Amino acid sequence: TELVTIKDMLSHRIGTKTFQGDFTFFDGNLSRGEIMYKMRYLKPVGLFRQDYGYCNSCFLTAGEVIPVITGMPWEVYVYDSILTPLEMNNTLTLSKGIAQVKNSAKAYTTSYTGTLNKVPYDVWDNLAPAASIVSNVSDLSHWLTMQLNNGKYNGKQIIPTAAVLKTRDVNISTGSRKSSLFPMHFRGYGLGIFAADYNGKQIYWHTGGASGMVSNVCFVPEENLGIAILTNNDNQNFFEALRYQVLDAYLGVKYVNRSQQMLNNFTAADKQSIEEVKALKARIKNVPPPIALSNYVGEYTNELYGKIMVEQKDDYLTINFKGHDNLTATVKYLDHNEWIIEYNNILFGIHKLKFVTEGNKVESIDIKVNDFVEYDAYSFKKK
Repeated sequence: TELVTIKDMLSHRIGTKTFQGDFTFFDGNLSRGEIMYKMRYLKPVGLFRQDYGYCNSCFLTAGEVIPVITGMPWEVYVYDSILTPLEMNNTLTLSKGIAQVKNSAKAYTTSYTGTLNKVPYDVWDNLAPAASIVSNVSDLSHWLTMQLNNGKYNGKQIIPTAAVLKTRDVNISTGSRKSSLFPMHFRGYGLGIFAADYNGKQIYWHTGGASGMVSNVCFVPEENLGIAILTNNDNQNFFEALRYQVLDAYLGVKYVNRSQQMLNNFTAADKQSIEEVKALKARIKNVPPPIALSNYVGEYTNELYGKIMVEQKDDYLTINFKGHDNLTATVKYLDHNEWIIEYNNILFGIHKLKFVTEGNKVESIDIKVNDFVEYDAYSFKKK
């Protein structure tokens, strides 16, 4: 903590894994201050300033420097100092209330089922600097115009040129081998932005993901090209394929059907995921678990996340996640001490689950969520 700088946080080089801690922070009920406090429980698995790991809570922490310096909340400062002069009049800095916004896109996913399911909007406001802005392609074209003009918009300097260029300096490498699919060799991350070569030109971009939505914003200063792609199904790679297709067209790359190129691998992985879920559900035979259901009931805790409550309902269990306002799950026994957990919000997934027991005593439970949220499982100890 004594060594970490704002630059480290905006470059994702503090040593934690990509998305580490996000199950605790994502769409949860912690305040911004509580999230920053809980970051002390993140155990880095990589090397400080050497290993890249995307960190949403780092963006929050960097953003919370703004009220210390300016006296204004991050969302107010960004609205007054950036969105307003850029005339991004239909852009919100906070996501709360998006359901009431006229003509707002609904959020969907096909994950785990293969069918299109509507999912609730995220409330990212406790992680606002990482992901709370709500916008559209028209407003984003103003942002891209400013980027392509090194901080200027309509003849006015909105952000100092030196500051804009500083964000593009690579602070950590994310790859330095020739790509087998794209005309790229070197990839890195600056201050909140990816950078790479693409058929001899410099490109800069960032993707974004929320429940039921993924986005892609990219610009190529040497070609005066800006790209904004917003989609409302989070289980697809089209938002990436389209960016590469546009880059190919403008930068003179021989035609390759990028959608088809990505679709083959995506379809295979998606089919495998759906089949794994079907196989798990086929193992539900109403067989009783090794010990009485009542033995599993109780309060469980994880140092980072906090509390969950396991309760019995008829012949299965339910879990209430206290770190989230509306997240619950059903847990049903399969066989061989394995269970299936299914969240009330499909975005969190359908996974295999295990209780750790000693005789008739339950010691802990290992819980997995969608990789879209966080890659590693959480271990909760029974009180």
